[in-house]
Amino acid sequence: MDRVLLVDDHRHVRRVLREYLCLCQEVIVVGEAAGGAEAVQLTGELLPDVVLMDITMPGMSGVEATTLIRRSYPEVRVITISSYPEPEVRDGALEAGAADHLLKPVTLRELQDALDRSRK
Repeated sequence: MDRVLLVDDHRHVRRVLREYLCLCQEVIVVGEAAGGAEAVQLTGELLPDVVLMDITMPGMSGVEATTLIRRSYPEVRVITISSYPEPEVRDGALEAGAADHLLKPVTLRELQDALDRSRK
């Protein structure tokens, strides 16, 4: 069972992602954050297995938060998500330590596949 922390600055996006994840049998959402700094803090408090991280947020970006999370909690897997299709966005996330990168709007199947890939 993967314990997931959702991170996105848009409440609607977090709600949709939560609804998707509730359909996954091997997933439980343990928390939500609206920004990168909050994501780093909650990762330390909740110790999720996976952080589903938006890339573009005010304040601390998802890439910065991913770097900090992976440095402090290397066992936590981060899957980034973005609406920007440019390869450099994906590459930056992967260089920061993300296990995978998805494009918005993400489908349930894409989300499940990314979670499966991150376990390997």
